[in-house]
Amino acid sequence: MKVGMVCAAVASAAFFFGTAFAQSEEGPPPLPAFPLIGLWGPPATEDDFAMYRDAHFNIVPVTWGSGFDEAARLARRLRMPVMASNPTLAGGTPEAWAATFAQHDHIVGLHLADRLRIEELPRTVELIKEYRKLDAKRFILITLPPRDQQSRWGEMIAQLTQAGIPLLCYSRPAFFEDGATDENGYLQDLELTRRIAAQVKLPFWGIVYATKHERYRRAAESDLRFQAYANLAAGARGLCYFTYWGPGPKDVDAGGVFASWGMPMVDPATREPQYGYEKAAELNREILTLAPILLGLTSAGVYYAGQMPEGGKPIDAAASPLVSVTAEKAMIGLFSGKRGESWALIVNRRYGKQRSAFTQSSVIQATVAPSVRRVVEIDRVSACETDVPLSGGQFLATIPGGTGGLFRFDGESLH
Repeated sequence: MKVGMVCAAVASAAFFFGTAFAQSEEGPPPLPAFPLIGLWGPPATEDDFAMYRDAHFNIVPVTWGSGFDEAARLARRLRMPVMASNPTLAGGTPEAWAATFAQHDHIVGLHLADRLRIEELPRTVELIKEYRKLDAKRFILITLPPRDQQSRWGEMIAQLTQAGIPLLCYSRPAFFEDGATDENGYLQDLELTRRIAAQVKLPFWGIVYATKHERYRRAAESDLRFQAYANLAAGARGLCYFTYWGPGPKDVDAGGVFASWGMPMVDPATREPQYGYEKAAELNREILTLAPILLGLTSAGVYYAGQMPEGGKPIDAAASPLVSVTAEKAMIGLFSGKRGESWALIVNRRYGKQRSAFTQSSVIQATVAPSVRRVVEIDRVSACETDVPLSGGQFLATIPGGTGGLFRFDGESLH
């Protein structure tokens, strides 16, 4: 095997976290290049914030209300950008948000609504419009409900984008406690979000479900990876995990809304990192390694191989230097680069309850067009380039469960 000795330049911490917090006439500091957020953020202590940052999360949620200013100042001291969560709590208003945010030079956005219901749409649109008159820079995060639970999905997106939201974020838990997965619905919502985001020229973010709640299972390593890499293959520009923190044992034991909840990424009683924290930290490191490349690419389509999801389609050999993929279950995101180069993120769709990435590994075979002279794989950990051996126009790749392999094809551009 010929091994390329070229590694992508490693981005500095400033690239991902934003270290220049000085206020300017242009407004707040820019977002981290690829936002990674643990929803239900940690308590505002130095140790808890530092542990959150150590898992490579780069925007910390801080709940609106009493204590917000103190928590925000702590985050600034630790050089962590802040997202204000649940800003309508305690009677919060756009005027109050704007006035408070103006006193902090590291608040990059606000999380206004989760899985927005249609009856909440008119008031939410008014809040966005009111806030945008006061602050045109900070992002506004609103997660959309599953499409099949909201027949007016398109109308909701149209009104939100017209009001001034700067990104789309869909929310669909699909990994059930009994081991089943609604992969069809999950991938259909993802594809529709990808298409709409391209039409309205906005980036989209995805949500990675990690914590057991309601009828949904605690995500295994392969579940976490599949959600993250499926979004990357579709061109996502940010990810939120649900949940980082969570209800304590007393809340769960008391029953009610939290009765079905399991352990989040960090034990809220002992503050000890759990399985989800460790796996998310590994995954986030890979995402931030690949991000400088992925952010320079344009999505050119999503395709499937092997077991075909409902509505999925195989690669169009006439439109790509990657002619075909042979696998038990694979998802292929095709991309074009700024210099006309062609890329593919091939995701192993084997995952499942209590299944590791290693046990779900697959050898995937790919066939390229005759014009392809060279295939290069980008290492997920180091960003180093490795020449992939071609034999008869084919190459093999062993990809862990739920994980994606990023490949560049030299010799022909996407049409």
